[in-house]
Amino acid sequence: ITVGAVNHKNDWDPNNDIIATYSSKGPTAIDRIVKPDILAPGNRVFGYQASGTTLVNLFPGNRPPVSMYQTNGSTTTPSQYFFKLSGTSMAAPLVSGAAAALIHKDASLTPDQVKARLMKTARRTFPSQTISTYDSATGQTYSATHDLFTVGAGILDIWAAYNNTEKPAGTAASPSVYI
Repeated sequence: ITVGAVNHKNDWDPNNDIIATYSSKGPTAIDRIVKPDILAPGNRVFGYQASGTTLVNLFPGNRPPVSMYQTNGSTTTPSQYFFKLSGTSMAAPLVSGAAAALIHKDASLTPDQVKARLMKTARRTFPSQTISTYDSATGQTYSATHDLFTVGAGILDIWAAYNNTEKPAGTAASPSVYI
């Protein structure tokens, strides 16, 4: 399962989610396979950090204040435990976790059935027009369309996938494009 990243705009409204500017799109160059298969939130995701690593030392501003996760924490003390990153590598664990939840619920599911269920139940609510995003850090404007080659099946919907009971037959190979 190839995973792209969506920018959830730091809110709970799924209607304003857009493709992240750094998420790659398909089709693949040689075999023309549509990629990504599915999207998951990958923008400004908090995860555990390994203290003292190069990444943490180079970007100390990505350490959230302790007050973000402790009610009695200092408002300004940087976390020793968490770090904020963006990327498809931050989105992929959400899809892996969803796959694990499906398998835990029904151990008879095949890998193809898991992939098919995740893709079938994905949310497809994207803006119909091209979205432009200005990156003040680089001074560049990025344009994003939400077509099949950018969003794949849509955004991971764990609740819908978990509650879907279908067991499709066959393989769940990513589609190919022919010119």
